Amino acid sequence: GTIITDTATVATSTHDTKPNSNSATVAIAVAGATQADLSVTSSASPNPVTAGSNITYTQTLTNGGPATANTITFTETTPANTIAQSLSGPAGWTCTLATLTCTISSLGVTTANFTFVVTVNTTVASGSTITQTDSASCSASDPNCANNTASASVLVADSADLSVTNTASPVPVIAGNNITYSQVVSNLGPSTAT
Repeated sequence: GTIITDTATVATSTHDTKPNSNSATVAIAVAGATQADLSVTSSASPNPVTAGSNITYTQTLTNGGPATANTITFTETTPANTIAQSLSGPAGWTCTLATLTCTISSLGVTTANFTFVVTVNTTVASGSTITQTDSASCSASDPNCANNTASASVLVADSADLSVTNTASPVPVIAGNNITYSQVVSNLGPSTAT
């Protein structure tokens, strides 16, 4: 298709310490009336995550139009060291966890949001990275298939929830007598505290 390019340039008579940044260019594809430009974004939380916990991926599929996109398949991948738990999409979409896909016969110029939840295996080492990629099918009517895929990465980190209690006996104490203190330290996890 046709590409429209615009370049903006600035200049000064003062010494410019970074003259290579004095020009910016943007190129815009001209969409035909039958084109449907799909694009995908993805984010993940929590980040970092502890081994044994869930990661929720929030993904957005946008049809920038101008035409309706037909026969769309949105595909997830299960990251290494995780187990897929759930996959959901908006009304009208058919999402199947077993195949990690969501499908719809047509998508107008709109946005569809998806949620994909995985559980990180309990044996994943702290410092590991969990990366998930999702994509939308690309057809001949999509002028830019390069933006039909998105990834989100999460760091695996240890997390401990420590608490301490401190009690004294006897209460009250008589002057000159001993006080016995009892302290209990607890770790509610999920990781071992070091």
